[in-house]
Amino acid sequence: MNQIFARFQNVEGMNAKSNVIVSLLWLFFLTLTATITTAIWIENPLLLYSLIAFLTVEIVTIISVYIYFALKNPDCLRSETFTLNKMAIEKGHIGDNGVGMVENRPTPTETPVIIGGQNG
Repeated sequence: MNQIFARFQNVEGMNAKSNVIVSLLWLFFLTLTATITTAIWIENPLLLYSLIAFLTVEIVTIISVYIYFALKNPDCLRSETFTLNKMAIEKGHIGDNGVGMVENRPTPTETPVIIGGQNG
C-alpha cells in the first residue's frame, strides 16, 4: 500500500509541468465537468446558470493572470524543471566555462575507457 502512495508523491516520472496557470486550469476543468454534469442530469436552472457564471469568471481570471505574468514575470509561466535548470546554469553548476563549452578530452598519457568493451 505504501508503494502506491509513494508513486503519487514523486511527480518527476509523470512529466508534470508546474507553473502559475496550472492550478487555475484544474479549477476550470473541475467546474466545467460539474457544469456539463448539471446540464445533463440535474434540472435546476439556477445551479446551472451559477456554474456558467463561475466558469466565465474563471476564464477571465485565467486570461488576466496569464497577461499579468507574461508582462511582469514570464518565468512564472515556465515549467518548474525549466526554472531549476535555469538556476543551475546561472550558478554555474551546469553549462559552459564562460569561454566556450567545456570539453573533457583525455590527455595523451590517459587511456580512454571504452564502455562495454576491453581497454587496450
